[in-house]
Amino acid sequence: FFTSFDYSEEGSVFIGIKDNGILHLNKDLESQVYTPNTPIINSFQAITITKYGHLAATSPWGTLFYNGIDHKNYIPNIYYKYYSDESETFHMESLDFRPGEHLPLSIVEKDNGNLIYCNSGVLPGWETGAVIELNLKTNPVTITKYDNTDNIIDGWDGIIVPGANTHYMLVNQIEKDHAGNIWIVNPYCEKYGNILAIQSTNDDSWSHVSMPDSSSFLPQTIAFDQSNRAWIGFEHDVLVDGRKYSDGGIKIFDTRDSSWISIANLEKL
Repeated sequence: FFTSFDYSEEGSVFIGIKDNGILHLNKDLESQVYTPNTPIINSFQAITITKYGHLAATSPWGTLFYNGIDHKNYIPNIYYKYYSDESETFHMESLDFRPGEHLPLSIVEKDNGNLIYCNSGVLPGWETGAVIELNLKTNPVTITKYDNTDNIIDGWDGIIVPGANTHYMLVNQIEKDHAGNIWIVNPYCEKYGNILAIQSTNDDSWSHVSMPDSSSFLPQTIAFDQSNRAWIGFEHDVLVDGRKYSDGGIKIFDTRDSSWISIANLEKL
């Protein structure tokens, strides 16, 4: 999209391109695009600082890694085609995945340096993942997509939307515990009842935490105390027939013995 236009006395034309720098067209109709060393867009929903003090941020339109010198843009291939080729000042790389229908809430650096972030709101047939992992050390970047394969990410199974047995996948927060394991908060976990998916820091294998009852379908966020107990916040919701879909409030999972901790004065919440 062209946003501005100007010309020089020599007959050259300068055209501003939305989110993509300046197009220079000389009198012989030879063109060159000048794109500054910059993020691909100025809208990000999830952000983190890595252990070396670098910046990582993500949105449905691209993921940014800034090492203090260069902005490196990793763009879903459906948007990559709209940008000019990489230059000495503008760094971008195409990623083979389809952005989800919801804004990402989290991006986390794993202990091995990989970035892992939300891509919430996808269906199994879209050949994409509800969670995306990027290995920035390879060239090109290595992308891993996690979906319902091997039951990693849970999804719809006809409860919140009767008849919608689509395994539509949504993820909320992604968090790293004190040991370096990655925890995925997985609402609408109707197929298997797995409210949390856990990726081991040792071998990248996956395990799960099941719902403590039949009314805990909407986990929203997670935090870990000094004993590495997981505190999970839930949204409250009921089905159209009045049945409780999710209690809401807070529930505590003890990671040391994989048990749920009873809260004595739950009514205070």
